[in-house]
Amino acid sequence: MTNQAKASTLFIISLWILCLGSYAHAGSEGHSSEHDILDFDFMLEHFRPTRKGDIEIAMFKKIQFEAEISDLPTQRKSTYLQKLLADFTADNPPSISMGMMAKSKKGKTWNLYILDELVPQANDLLRPGDKVTLYAYHAYTSDYGPGVVVHAFDRHARPTLWQKTKAWFTEITHENK
Repeated sequence: MTNQAKASTLFIISLWILCLGSYAHAGSEGHSSEHDILDFDFMLEHFRPTRKGDIEIAMFKKIQFEAEISDLPTQRKSTYLQKLLADFTADNPPSISMGMMAKSKKGKTWNLYILDELVPQANDLLRPGDKVTLYAYHAYTSDYGPGVVVHAFDRHARPTLWQKTKAWFTEITHENK
C-alpha cells in the first residue's frame, strides 16, 4: 500500500470515528415513535392549568423536545413529584431527586427533573451549551408551567473547531460593518 493510500485510509477512518464520537445517547427506552414531539417554547408558553392555582396531572405522557443544557443535574425539591410517582406507578417508583436547567430556542430556561439513574450519564456526556433531544414524561402542569421528568437524551454533535472558527469570523466581520 502506498503512502497516499495509507493516508487516505487513515483520513476516512478518522472521519468515521469523529462522526461516531460527536453523538451521545443515554437512557434505556425507545424514542421517536413512542413520544409526542413538542416545541419547548410552546410548552413553556401554553402548558398551564385550566384554572389558575390548580395542578393538572398529565399522567406521565411521553414527550420529546429539543433544548440546550444550561446547568447539569443538581439536587432539587421533588416532594410533589415523588408523591405522584407513588400514587400512579408500580410498587417500585423510580427515584427523582435531581433536576437540570435547559434553555429553549427563544432563550427561556426551565428546570427539568431527571431520573436519578440517568444523572451519572448526564454528568459524563453533557456540558452547558450542548444541544440535546430530551425524552421525558410530562407529569403535571402548574401555574409555573410543565413538570417534566427526563428519562433519556440524545446529545447533538458539538460544533467542530472549523465551525466555531467560521462562526467567530462571521460574527467579527458583521460587527465591523
